[in-house]
Amino acid sequence: MNYDIYPNVRRKIDRLEEILLKQLGLRLYLLRQTVGSGIPDYFVHKKNESFFVEVKLEHETIKKHQLMCMKRLEEFGLDVYIVRIKSKPYKLKSLVDVENDRLMIMKVLIRQEKLRLRYRKA
Repeated sequence: MNYDIYPNVRRKIDRLEEILLKQLGLRLYLLRQTVGSGIPDYFVHKKNESFFVEVKLEHETIKKHQLMCMKRLEEFGLDVYIVRIKSKPYKLKSLVDVENDRLMIMKVLIRQEKLRLRYRKA
């Protein structure tokens, strides 16, 4: 990705590098070489404390490359937290059965609904 065309992103990456350089020193360059994909979703920094946060919905699992990245970050002395969101990502879907005068309410996972729509189009 060419970050120069996204100045906001470039500033945030530069700030992250600055913070990690203070914490890790030259080990930052070693960390960069060993960590490719799977970096947690958020980096939180306040005063002299910082940590990474991976956010997962309750039905999602941590992938192998994410787990390896988290372990690597911890080996470098960086804290990593996993936050699991407990609210269910359901969408209520109501169907009206005109013949029987019934209202049926179903809970459908939003993700499942998107998959169904995608396969219907194909």
